[in-house]
Amino acid sequence: MLTGHVSPDALPWPAGHVVEDRILFPGTGFVELALRAGAELGCGALAELTLTAPLPLPADGVTVQVRVGADDGGRPVTVHSRAAGGPWTEHATGRLVPAVAAPVLPDGERGEEIDVAELYPTLAAAGLAYGPAFRGVRAAWHEGDDLCADLVLPQEAGDPAGYLLHPALFDAALHLVPFLGLDPRPRARLPFVWSDVGLHAVGASALRLRLRRLGPDTVTLSVTDPEGAPVATVGSLVLRPPADAAPAAPPLLHVEWTRKDLGAPAELTWAVVGADEDGLGALLAGRHAVPSSADVLLVPVPDAVGLPVPAAVRLVTATVLSHLRGHLEDGKRLVFVTRGGPVAAAVEGLVRSAQAERPGRFFLLSGVPSAAELAALPTSGETEARVRDGRVEVPRLAPVPAGEPGAVEWGTGAVLITGGTGGLGGHVARHLVTAHGVTRLVLAGRRGAEAPGARELAGELTALGAAVDVAACDVSDRDAVAALLAAHDVTGVVHAAGVRAAGVGHHGLGARLAGVLAPKVDAAWHLHELAPELSAFVVFTSVFGVLGNGGQGAYTAANAVLDDLVRTRAAAGLPARAIAWGPWARESGMTGTLSEAGLRRMARAGLPAHSVEEGLAWFDAALAGAEPAVVAAHVDRAALRALDVVPPVFHRLAPPRPRRAGAPAPAGGGR
Repeated sequence: MLTGHVSPDALPWPAGHVVEDRILFPGTGFVELALRAGAELGCGALAELTLTAPLPLPADGVTVQVRVGADDGGRPVTVHSRAAGGPWTEHATGRLVPAVAAPVLPDGERGEEIDVAELYPTLAAAGLAYGPAFRGVRAAWHEGDDLCADLVLPQEAGDPAGYLLHPALFDAALHLVPFLGLDPRPRARLPFVWSDVGLHAVGASALRLRLRRLGPDTVTLSVTDPEGAPVATVGSLVLRPPADAAPAAPPLLHVEWTRKDLGAPAELTWAVVGADEDGLGALLAGRHAVPSSADVLLVPVPDAVGLPVPAAVRLVTATVLSHLRGHLEDGKRLVFVTRGGPVAAAVEGLVRSAQAERPGRFFLLSGVPSAAELAALPTSGETEARVRDGRVEVPRLAPVPAGEPGAVEWGTGAVLITGGTGGLGGHVARHLVTAHGVTRLVLAGRRGAEAPGARELAGELTALGAAVDVAACDVSDRDAVAALLAAHDVTGVVHAAGVRAAGVGHHGLGARLAGVLAPKVDAAWHLHELAPELSAFVVFTSVFGVLGNGGQGAYTAANAVLDDLVRTRAAAGLPARAIAWGPWARESGMTGTLSEAGLRRMARAGLPAHSVEEGLAWFDAALAGAEPAVVAAHVDRAALRALDVVPPVFHRLAPPRPRRAGAPAPAGGGR
């Protein structure tokens, strides 16, 4: 932990960073603080840094802390501040990694000059009033698609020798963003998510900038010294308006698999239950016991090869469910070993739900590990792992890195929305018409036009200029889906249909599985197989397919299958997007059976509800990006850190608190 004080008296230059009449600590300052802390620990680069809240600077200053966590191939980093007598506020969270070699940066042919004489008055009119210490742009020009500039640290900013890269000079690299055409008119835009930040030289007082647009609100940049030697590179930077000027949803998340040493093997006895086609039992030499007395049961999950996917999912999940129910109360630990694919995905979703109900009891493993790795899993603090190319990896939620855009095209025909007459379907239908220019819609639901509000919704969409058909269709019925597609020229699909089956534990879950799997999994598979020429294939899933949720085993299983289907389609070069939604606010009309108490429970667990506006912003971001399966949810890091055990999947976003010396290791990492 590094602690210091920032005040206008001791450090005058930050007072020159004025955003909409407020002095804000610059986003480049957070990068400097994080990299400075990382330099103490051999981590000289940032994999990512998300700015979670602005830092206004009062006249008497603030105390600032940079906190760096344990090494797991990288280190989590956060930046907090506290005014006198006030609480700590988190401003940035990210991940430090070891420095990489300086890249070879391209040269280009100098093109059209940009007149920068009125740059700072123009920015001031847009809400960014830079003081003398920040006015570092001296010249700018185009080089093909790139924008280049010469930057100099003004004398008012002080001596650059005390910094890795002076934040005022680094900030000047962002002043030319309006010339990239991100906005039809200049407006205040601040750094939001930094990715792949490398620092290759320190103490610069003059820079040459190369800036390029990657996508909506996203740029990449590199800076050299005047002779062309690399100083810093930024793989991507997402910008946004100030938080109180325009609402902006946080970045989308996705599951990253991170290499991890599971630790020392535990002294436990094991037994294999079921067919051991991969020879896992041979890894347990000397640790065998009969199932009734073993500490851990190893359960290889069958593939059900030869059955249609929906039928295979039902068969195998029923088998796994019998194992879960049979050992809910006996205290044994079970490790379910899968091989990948939709059947494995269903099992993984089901087991994640069981993990939420019985922390430390059930584990997931994909692939064949070494004997030591297998024996270490139940006491590693992890709930699941996979083996790929000899590496053990664990899942972590992380912000989706910015990259090349991969915008979804809706085609020239109609867009079919399953569950289109429901709350979520209705909001998406309106948004497709008003924001995406879709002019033909097919809204499918079991009751068709007889569904509550269906006729009113169709009339509203028609008034907006769309041709609308409301169709009664059971999308879990393959023949009904085929007839629906034959009757309409469908070129895009949004699969929003599905039900949640609440229940306590896994008692009675077998009867609920079919009712939940049919409208989600069966319907998605029918659309996948019957409409191969689609231009867009978007499915709505749930964050709980990734996290698990007690009492929702069928629901988590179904959503995990859809996420897997989308990844499979994307790998085959087919259009595919899965959006795993977090909880929606009740006023959205999309919380289903969730009560206010249920929403409060989720908020305490780190998943507060989001609004319709935020959900639709995430929808647009998911369609504009290239990542096939994303999570659209708020993550309350403070609430997560207040939990007794932070679920391992959140460890990138909310590193767990250090254990007190002598505290026993938990048996498992779930809640």
